[in-house]
Amino acid sequence: MAGAALAVLLGGSSAATPSAVEMLDAPQLVAFGDPAAPSRGLVLSHVTEVVTVPAEQCTSFAAPASIPVTARLGESVAYGSSLYTIQAIGVADRRGERVWLVARVAVARSGCQGSASLWDFLFLAADGTSHGPAPQGRRGEFTSYEIPAGGWATGLVFFDVPRTAVAGGSVGFRESPFAVSVTAPTPIRPYGLWPVPAVPAAAVPPRGYPRS
Repeated sequence: MAGAALAVLLGGSSAATPSAVEMLDAPQLVAFGDPAAPSRGLVLSHVTEVVTVPAEQCTSFAAPASIPVTARLGESVAYGSSLYTIQAIGVADRRGERVWLVARVAVARSGCQGSASLWDFLFLAADGTSHGPAPQGRRGEFTSYEIPAGGWATGLVFFDVPRTAVAGGSVGFRESPFAVSVTAPTPIRPYGLWPVPAVPAAAVPPRGYPRS
């Protein structure tokens, strides 16, 4: 929703089995558009890790015809046995020439366990300049996870970028440097990219979240 306030509320990590019933809190009700929820603009909540299906044989997704793969917000890009998704992107204003670019990311595994890290993600400016995450030690921030078979992990990634770099830029994830050979690492390059909306939503800066 262009121009809507993007307040991504992050609680502590939690886990659930498929038989558990998730109770929607007020922020989630707002995100789902429930008319009974408080009117606070668009609010996104999250569960850090959840097992969704029993363990199965590991499935490797087919490689795309070309790299990087460009996707729309909310769409997934398959890489190996993982599905990466950028669910939302917002910008938090700062003084001076820099801004906080805030992305809500998710990584899901197929039928086998795997890992995901904050450092999988990047911001790519229109001129090709790459910016890595700027960890802030905030609760709910995406860190490093061992994701069980059929599970997923999600959270926020903060990028400290020049104000002028936002337009035309993209948030994405990197190809593993060992994709070709474990003995001869290749240069890290973007594998999946999600363009920043032309009118990014307003996001809450890192200081708006409790420290972890």
